[in-house]
Amino acid sequence: MERRNIYITKKQDEELNSLATMLKIPRADIVRNAIDDKMSEYRKEIDDFVSDISYPDDTYQDLFRRKYEYHPVDFIEDCLKIISKDQGMIPFNLWDVQKKLVDIVHDYNEVILNKSRQCGASITMLAYIAHYIIFNRNKYIFLGSGNLKMGQEMLRKLYMLIDNLPTHIKPNITNKTKTGFVCNGNHIYSKSVHFEATNSVRFDFVYVDEFSLVNRKVADDFFDCIYPMLASSDTPYKLIITSTPNDCNHFYALWANALANYNNLKPVKIPWTSIPGRDNAWKEDLITHIGKERFESEFECKFTKEGTVAI
Repeated sequence: MERRNIYITKKQDEELNSLATMLKIPRADIVRNAIDDKMSEYRKEIDDFVSDISYPDDTYQDLFRRKYEYHPVDFIEDCLKIISKDQGMIPFNLWDVQKKLVDIVHDYNEVILNKSRQCGASITMLAYIAHYIIFNRNKYIFLGSGNLKMGQEMLRKLYMLIDNLPTHIKPNITNKTKTGFVCNGNHIYSKSVHFEATNSVRFDFVYVDEFSLVNRKVADDFFDCIYPMLASSDTPYKLIITSTPNDCNHFYALWANALANYNNLKPVKIPWTSIPGRDNAWKEDLITHIGKERFESEFECKFTKEGTVAI
């Protein structure tokens, strides 16, 4: 966070002191919140204004790249929008746990995420992939899933994130099909996880969601195919595997080996306690509906086998 001097009148200073005392929060927080509120209220007008500013192409691209290339969290929050059921398209304001996930994925080549359901990890990963697409060219990106429908939904959400970028930074999207598109010179594919899906293309970024739901033989064959190809690359690559636990299967094996440093995957866990708004009352209410064992697996990120908690 950068420090900035703001000059205000004596009356404004007195009112600011009164608000800070009444609300019991720092003066700086009041100023920041006011700025955020106005930025959100006038987001469209601000985007339209910025898009009309005329920079030499190389100057603007240099400014944009310096600001966001190595700061994906800032890019996601400043540039991307998501759909709110109540408000329509709104800025993507990340939770703290989502910010940490983005930073980890940006810093590590290989990540395995053991996640609670409904934790916002999937859309966060797609937002990071949007950043990757904007700041890279001529890369091959694979979005893997347990079935074709899940893959198409991931592709739709990624397309929406890019298509709703401000006009002045939105790249052209071409060759759009049900299983992929081309953007900024990058080829994006979305298919169900199987050996043939990656056998004919050398990918630079592989993201597989809900890996525990993939058939074990298929998952093993896929990993045996994709991992040597990535690891032997002479350029930086990304391998991101995410899932909610589903018994002690192939995802569990990768997770356990990551914890023991038997592979190169960086282990990350997001349990239900990391999600804003959830408390013990929420937990107990959900357990009455789905049972304790299912809650431990789907929300506490625990692996079970024959009713016994393994991790």
